[in-house]
Amino acid sequence: MYNEASSISHVDRNGHSALLIDGKIDAIASVKNSYTLAVELKKASVQYTYDRIDDRPHLMVFFANHRAYPLAVS
Repeated sequence: MYNEASSISHVDRNGHSALLIDGKIDAIASVKNSYTLAVELKKASVQYTYDRIDDRPHLMVFFANHRAYPLAVS
């Protein structure tokens, strides 16, 4: 089941471009996961952008007044 849900299982030459983002203080997902996916995307000639963002955890949200504001990526 994990393999079916994993993004890497669906890399295909005809796939859409991908945006890979890691928070530098992410304690949940390993940077290795994004690196492995990037390698497979490159092999399949799929366009991708990869970035690591300082001081962001896995969920990349700000908390103000007990409401969550997603980090805007431009």
